[in-house]
Formats: sequence, C-alpha cells, structure tokens
Amino acid sequence: MKYRFRYESLLKYRNFLKKEAELQFSKVLAHNRELNRRKKNLLATIDRMLSEARQLLSEGTTAGKYQQMVNYVEELKMRLKMLEKEIEKSNKEVEIARQQLVNRMVDVEVLEKLSSRDFEDYKKQLKLKETRTNDELYLLKFNNT
Repeated sequence: MKYRFRYESLLKYRNFLKKEAELQFSKVLAHNRELNRRKKNLLATIDRMLSEARQLLSEGTTAGKYQQMVNYVEELKMRLKMLEKEIEKSNKEVEIARQQLVNRMVDVEVLEKLSSRDFEDYKKQLKLKETRTNDELYLLKFNNT
C-alpha cells in the first residue's frame, strides 16, 4: 500500500499560486523601490539647483538666468508631486500584493500541515496492520504447536 495525499494536486496548485504571488510581490516591490530611487534623485537635483541658484544670485547674475533656474526648480517640484502620487499608488499595490502573498502562504501551510497529519495517520494505520498481521501469524504458529 503506497501513500498518496488525497489533496496532492490541490497542494501543487496552491504552491503554484504562491510562487505567482511571490513573483508579483517582487515585481511590485522592485517598481516601488525604483520610484523611491527616482524621488531621491529628484530631491537631490532640486537641492543642487537651489544651491546653484543661490550661488549665482550671490555672484551676481542676470535676472533672466536666475528666473530660468527658478522655473526649472518649479518644474522639478511639479514632477516630484506627480512622482509622490505614483509612489502612493505603488505603496497600495505593494500592500495588496503582500496581503495576497500572505494569504497564499497560509493556504499552502494549511495543506502542508494536513498532508503531514495525513501521512502520520497513514504510518499509524500501516503499523496497526503490521501489528495485526504479526499477531495473527503468532497465533497461527502458537495453535500449530
């Protein structure tokens, strides 16, 4: 008698779904990290441009050149606001993907525990059958003597 978990195909399917959820989570998380990296670079650019504008102002520059730098910084700030909205959306996607992954992991864990219990029951049944067979053999031998 060979052991076979009755929900083996379901366990395989749930493992497949878990792997898909892991891939989706890593993809969404990588996108989120990329957006945060872009935000960091944009903030650094804004700081650098403001520093350069102050330096040009202290050195004495034309109003046109200074106004161009101010306009560029304002444009960067608008990009930053759009990027922050995108990051907020990405954070929600990360949380959804994380929750899906947790749910898939729980599903797999439940089936794995069930499989483990089922296998332990199988071993007990096998041991019980073996014990019964040995008892019968002993009784037959005892009765023949």
